Amino acid sequence: MRSMQCVSLIVFVVSTLFFQKAVSAQSYPYNPAYDNDDDGMMDMTPYDPGASFNFPNYPIVPNVPNGLFVCNKSDERAGVAYSAYEGQAWVRRGWIGVDLGECVQLTSDILTRYVYVYAEGSGGIKWTGERSICIHPTDAFALPPMSNCSSPYENRPFMEVDTGGSRGYVLNLLNP
Repeated sequence: MRSMQCVSLIVFVVSTLFFQKAVSAQSYPYNPAYDNDDDGMMDMTPYDPGASFNFPNYPIVPNVPNGLFVCNKSDERAGVAYSAYEGQAWVRRGWIGVDLGECVQLTSDILTRYVYVYAEGSGGIKWTGERSICIHPTDAFALPPMSNCSSPYENRPFMEVDTGGSRGYVLNLLNP
């Protein structure tokens, strides 16, 4: 009976240690394919030079505070516009400046699975998608829903970002 208790205890301890190691390895597995700038840290999305855009969707990252964040890893200062659901309606806001190497919080929370983002770099880079959204092309704006897009506003091709239902999400602006 006593040897059976010892075996049970050993199996419990070994399985507990294995489970803890498996969970921690699953949370933050290092994968060199995700290290786009060879700094030894994952950038969360593999770089695909053949992609039609270079504005990668991020997987859900543990410990990201609530909100939509944009980080500028490009060589240009960027102006960012976004559309997100806030309270009772969809709103559009822009232009939010994001300096080189800077991360900016665009929203304090994400209330829907999808948000929309468009960005322009100071040297001509554009991070775009296929969703046409009406914004002011040069001036700062905070716009409610509109039925039509007339002057001085223009439609721009926003990227639809699938947050996976996460309330905290990070996007990187990368060089093409």
